[in-house]
Amino acid sequence: MRPATRLAWGLLCATFALGGGQRLNIEQKVTLDGAEPKQLDIEAPRYDQKVTVEVESPVPVLAYVVKTAEVEAAFRAVVSGKAPENALAATPEKSQKVSITADVPAGTAYSVLLRAVGGGGEATLRIKGK
Repeated sequence: MRPATRLAWGLLCATFALGGGQRLNIEQKVTLDGAEPKQLDIEAPRYDQKVTVEVESPVPVLAYVVKTAEVEAAFRAVVSGKAPENALAATPEKSQKVSITADVPAGTAYSVLLRAVGGGGEATLRIKGK
């Protein structure tokens, strides 16, 4: 095998070894009101991904990670004050600082739903994945 070919294969293997985790790092401000949950859709990861969702809010919030294919039913449940049935992750109780972790299977698009409880305000949403 020629040296250039060996180098190309080595770089390709290193790319898959280092990039296999498909890192995700989102931080954004979200305006919450007490009436309507906010939804953020995330593309399907190529590999199994462990996702951490953190929210800091001036009012208590509930957060859920659900499969995008099931987001309509989850949205209806959250609007009615219930937790979605098949959530990948859910807050155990309302809080101004929330942190939940979900294991997202490869090829599964998912959504983060946030619902303010008792008012509104601007929250900071962080989504990190490995």
